[in-house]
Amino acid sequence: MTSIINRLKHGYLEQDTSLKDVLTDVTNLLNTRIISADITKFDQLNDSLLSYGLPNLSTYEKSANQTIQYLQESIKTTLNHHEPRLQDITIRAQLSSKNQIHFAIKATLMEKPEPIEINFDSIYNTANQTFES
Repeated sequence: MTSIINRLKHGYLEQDTSLKDVLTDVTNLLNTRIISADITKFDQLNDSLLSYGLPNLSTYEKSANQTIQYLQESIKTTLNHHEPRLQDITIRAQLSSKNQIHFAIKATLMEKPEPIEINFDSIYNTANQTFES
């Protein structure tokens, strides 16, 4: 419940919210799949909860580099839309093994009284399409 309240209050952390809570919320966001990619055609739906999560990659058949770039862009877009506590997001991606892509995420956490720079890693498992942070 705290997470939803935090998101509604100007994108700032409440005093009882920890960095661990933010990372848990980000991991949950990245592990959620959009019901239909077709909603991106509609501006109002694009900013709604219907766009919460990443596109389903099970039918995305491109080269490894194209997949990594697509995921990197999708992660940044998704975090910008649905995680207002994070600003100035940059993402580096690297194929770490046949079934894993390593993402290094850097952002400014909008915490009161002063924003702080954070860095965290997330590993995408291509076999089961899940993220671990």
